[in-house]
Order: sequence, then C-alpha cells, then structure tokens
Amino acid sequence: MFYNDRGIGFMIKGIYRVKGEPKEVVETGRGHTALSIRIKGNSRIIQKSGELSLKDGTLAYFPAGIDYKRITESYEEYVVIHLEAFYDTQSTIVSLDGCEYLYPIFDTMCTEWERNGTSGYNRCMLLLYRMLDELNKRESASVHAVPSVIRSGV
Repeated sequence: MFYNDRGIGFMIKGIYRVKGEPKEVVETGRGHTALSIRIKGNSRIIQKSGELSLKDGTLAYFPAGIDYKRITESYEEYVVIHLEAFYDTQSTIVSLDGCEYLYPIFDTMCTEWERNGTSGYNRCMLLLYRMLDELNKRESASVHAVPSVIRSGV
C-alpha cells in the first residue's frame, strides 16, 4: 500500500474540506495525487481495474494520472489533501475502511493549512508523515495478530 512504500515522498499542494450534493464527476489526466477521508456520504469510484465504494471513515488514495468516474449517491463531506508524489509506484486507486481515527489529524491539517505560512505547511507535512506511520503501524499490528502458522500457510 502507498503508506508503507519506503521510496515514496510527498509535497502538499493544498488541503480542502469538500461538502456537496449528489453528482457524477469524471476525472482524466489529473496532475496531482490525492489522499482523502470520507466523513459523510457514499460514493462509488469506477476505474479500469474495478470499482471501489467509499463510505464514512474510508481513506482513499488517488495516484496522479489515473482516470476514474466518481458517482456520489448522497450528500457528501470529505477532506482531501492534494499532493505531489515522488517515486510513486501505485497504479490504481486504493481505499481503506475504518479510518475514522484519522479524522482529528485531517481536521488539524485543514486548520494548519488555512493559517498559511511556512510553519503551517511544515506542521501539515509532519502530520502527513505521522499519519502514514500510524497506518503502517496498524497494518503491521494486524499482520502480527494472525498466528505465524496461518501467515506462513503451514
């Protein structure tokens, strides 16, 4: 997953709170990567490799250059971070459910971004990498929670 790729690096281009009514959006040739967390509402993401469902608490990673259609089925609210990603090897949009615990980080990042200036940007970068670290730790903990006999297939 994108958050445990040691070679990837990010630069934040913008952080936005989005609220809106149901709609269909087609994205083609997007020049930036995006990381979003859905606070409210359901959407479907349709891409070449298949379809994803985004619901409350879903974290979604949209690599630059991936074409997709988003169908929002109800009122929605989410926070999105636009990024420039360096050495990104992710070739499809991916999502992770159950990420409500990240709401406070996204909320703080929005507040810091709105303050503007170098210190706000630096705090947002720090929070972004803390979030990636937390995702990686939780994934590692869930893998280690499975008995080694099951993990190894013995």
